[in-house]
Amino acid sequence: MVCVGLALCLLLLARDGFAKGLMVVVVISVGLLSATAGSLLVRDTALRKQLQSQVRADTAPQAVDGERKRLGVIVANYKYYRYAAFVLGLLALLAIVASQRGWVHGAAAGVLILVLAQVVIDHYSEHRARQYLAQLT
Repeated sequence: MVCVGLALCLLLLARDGFAKGLMVVVVISVGLLSATAGSLLVRDTALRKQLQSQVRADTAPQAVDGERKRLGVIVANYKYYRYAAFVLGLLALLAIVASQRGWVHGAAAGVLILVLAQVVIDHYSEHRARQYLAQLT
């Protein structure tokens, strides 16, 4: 929301193509990140309840083994998230170099903000997932 506020201030002050491109990408990014966070919260709540009920039942070893396998896949996927962030960042930088249009530069700056946010989110998310996987092991 801070990025949206800053982009909005820039748009109101500058009223140029850069500010418009930045605003569009920042608003889309905030929407995507919010939708992702919301769906993960709903999914995680359901997974937690299911795992808790299985652990309380006679199927505890199978439940822990299944959770360990699920987390193993999740941890393995983080490298692909880094690849995607790298490609998006590279495309944004290429757009800045290849274009002279302000809105392209603004959109590219917005993509770079998204990439930075994703790298930070994934770093800590992967750290937590690895801790959880270690506890399961």
